[in-house]
Amino acid sequence: LRRVGRPARAGGAPRGSVLPFGPAGTSLADVTPQSTVTLLRQSASTPIACPQAACSTTWATQPNYLDTVTASYTPAGGTALSDATTLTVLPGAATHLSIQQLNASTPAGVRVRYYLFPRDQYENATGEVSASAQFTITAPARCQAYYCSSTVTGTYLVGATYGGMSTTTNLTVVPDVPTTLTLSPAYATVTVGTGQAYSAQAYDRWGNGIGDETTSTAFSLPGGSCAAHVCPRPTATP
Repeated sequence: LRRVGRPARAGGAPRGSVLPFGPAGTSLADVTPQSTVTLLRQSASTPIACPQAACSTTWATQPNYLDTVTASYTPAGGTALSDATTLTVLPGAATHLSIQQLNASTPAGVRVRYYLFPRDQYENATGEVSASAQFTITAPARCQAYYCSSTVTGTYLVGATYGGMSTTTNLTVVPDVPTTLTLSPAYATVTVGTGQAYSAQAYDRWGNGIGDETTSTAFSLPGGSCAAHVCPRPTATP
């Protein structure tokens, strides 16, 4: 089995020829039209037919994999012959970018690493180019190289530009772990024997509100006790 031409591009169809050889290693004839040629990709379980010995696929050969072209031919009155060769399918010209991140959301102050891949029309990646790309993000968030972060919660638009192409993705920043608890009201005046209801709000180290933590907060009062978040005053304050 002989391949004609250079490694194929995704979507292309390189042709091959099938040449049986005699005992002395001399070619007998070109039997390509009478042969069955298939392409087997290691990442696929079903062979791909190659009409007229022209094998085509839109999937580029993956790293650490080999695509194999197999030909079989049975001469009249003889036994079946077969041969195989490898085929490398390269990505086509890049037409767009795809951006990937480990997490679509991150706590405030924690940066996210972005990866950028130019891809051809069949979504085959031509490489990872984040080190050579420019990343931006809506304010007040910031990007440094291929890392982006914000200390303010919200949804941000991350952009990446490379080779005249650009793409975007969203980053959601959520509150970090709680570090501060705020009691409300800060001041209150009640009649002896009556109670005051309180609420507690939690915040992270950047001042982002985490939410109402009243039901998870233990309330106490010097000289008295609180029932859940309601604290009565049994005696007047001097």
